[in-house]
Amino acid sequence: MKHIILFLLLFSTTLFSQRGEILEGDFTNLKGISTYTLIFDYSNVKVPHYDTEDDFLSSIVEEYENLESGKGKKFKKDWFSNREVFYEPEFINRFNYYLKKGNIKVGKNLDKVSYHNLEKVDYVMKIQTVTMDTEYANEDLISNPEITANISIYNINEPENLLLKIRYDTNNTESSMSNNQAISVSKSYGQLGKLLAVDIRKSL
Repeated sequence: MKHIILFLLLFSTTLFSQRGEILEGDFTNLKGISTYTLIFDYSNVKVPHYDTEDDFLSSIVEEYENLESGKGKKFKKDWFSNREVFYEPEFINRFNYYLKKGNIKVGKNLDKVSYHNLEKVDYVMKIQTVTMDTEYANEDLISNPEITANISIYNINEPENLLLKIRYDTNNTESSMSNNQAISVSKSYGQLGKLLAVDIRKSL
């Protein structure tokens, strides 16, 4: 019985910790919007235990290079490329999946008119990664990556008037399934997309 109570406490705490904190605006302001063009912002992202992202990268690159020549340089390259290859698609796929029935979707570069997108999208969803916390020093450790992100939504012609700004602290609930850090972190972005989509769905 004690084990069941402890499990429920841990489960409820995890759910609570992943709820969004509205910083400005309201979900009701999003009614009637069916498509958002995405902007992912990683500027000034914080990594716990380091003053800056550059300090983090310098430390890890040096450590990896001491282990194997070229390993540190590869890590730094992957650190940036993983965003577009893994993190962003996972957010987009999970968000669109949970709002498929509501006919609401997100995508990148939808504000550009093209033959594939004849109607320009007027609303922007900006995903700003504030912190990223995972275990990079030990590749064999299965970590539980956590990210904090601010999500701002606004009309592309009125970026100063935010319809909604919300902060989520989210982690990878599927961490035990992979010790690949890129995939593991991407699941945290997928969870972020799911949480936002579910919150929007509740307001419809």
